[in-house]
Amino acid sequence: MHAFQSGFRAIVLAVLTSGASAAYGMQFDAGAAGGLEYTNNARLTSENEREDLIETALFQLSAARNEGALRANAQTSLLYRNYENDSYDSQRQFAFIGAAEWLIRPDSFVWSASDSYARQPINALVPGTPTNLQGVNVFSTGLGASLPINVRQRLSFKPQYNNFYFEKTDYDNQQYTLGAAWTYRVTLPLSLSLNSNLNRTTYNESVYQGTTMARYFVGLQGLSPRMSFIANLGFTDVLSEHVGSGGGYLANLSWNYRSSQHSQMSAYLASEITNTSQVLAQVGVDPNLGIGVDQQISSNLFRSETARLAYNWRLVETDWRLTGYWDKRHQGVGGTQSTTGTQLSVNYPLGAALSTLLATIYEQVRVSGSVSGYESYTFQGGLTYALSGKLKATLAVADSHRSSDLASAQYDDLRVLLFFSYGSGAALIPGSSMPGLMTP
Repeated sequence: MHAFQSGFRAIVLAVLTSGASAAYGMQFDAGAAGGLEYTNNARLTSENEREDLIETALFQLSAARNEGALRANAQTSLLYRNYENDSYDSQRQFAFIGAAEWLIRPDSFVWSASDSYARQPINALVPGTPTNLQGVNVFSTGLGASLPINVRQRLSFKPQYNNFYFEKTDYDNQQYTLGAAWTYRVTLPLSLSLNSNLNRTTYNESVYQGTTMARYFVGLQGLSPRMSFIANLGFTDVLSEHVGSGGGYLANLSWNYRSSQHSQMSAYLASEITNTSQVLAQVGVDPNLGIGVDQQISSNLFRSETARLAYNWRLVETDWRLTGYWDKRHQGVGGTQSTTGTQLSVNYPLGAALSTLLATIYEQVRVSGSVSGYESYTFQGGLTYALSGKLKATLAVADSHRSSDLASAQYDDLRVLLFFSYGSGAALIPGSSMPGLMTP
């Protein structure tokens, strides 16, 4: 199946880059970056720290086709890192996210497919160095049917197939889902829905037994010029050959509010029974629902409680972004893992060609009955100078501190990066939260 997913990526890129796509309003963008990165602790360890100079090169490509019956968009990147002091072997890291839609009959029958591939920590509780990373591929496809009953009412159905591939761990699985919903438009901006969702999960390895989950929930959706929200409340029934029967409530809320032209707030709150694969799929669709590195890979079902808050505002010419997140996972015999974090970034122009970006990041992870939690602080700063319209030079610094009762999980690290980038979006290295900064 993984070969098929690779084929899907190739098809999406072929559609986007074909001459026929150009005739239908295909938008194309590319960029590249390269430079040198110095670190005084390449292995992110508290013992036997090693300095290294890392040669870094990055190529990024994005394309979108938003007209016609067949639509697609894709973003891909290839990152190369060479360690002069041989802290690690040379790294070639590929990342991809793409989606395609076939509007068989607009507003009635739509086939969709999506695929994402990125590197995730094998053990999220220790540093994400190259030896603690694996490729994770999430592929999804399904046919959506939406049938109007009258002006206010609509029935919809969607059978969907998901495939999850993990490069090094043995949690590969397939998920088969059938969803159905009845929607009633109460007023022009407000809709009410009754929803059901049946999901069957099977694992490639026989040591992990399958799971069947049925979800039943009521949904409320609202839209106004300044605010939008989606709220769901219901129940999950679980039948698993491995953990037995059970269930519990589900609730989630997505909320966005634009208070002015220069200010916007968003929130996501949820409590539900799920598994790691489903969390990864959600993050692939909307990165705001997770930060990626806090996903501890497992095959177990758990109750996930999540809160995401973000506030963006522009003051004079300065762009500010404040985000906060809180996750708590109850895994029965696996204990409880909680993650809390905040991030503040400021982008300030110093002139027509010079700008600065500052960021501070805090994260705390606690695991009940274990010493494997940690607390980390990172301070980042960078200066970017526009040499021409698309060519830029950036000097960036990151200072990170991570404390833990587990010796292998704590470290201090200072990094300095000088690089040049050309094209749109070329400065962001996968895994970083700031242009030019920085993966181990």
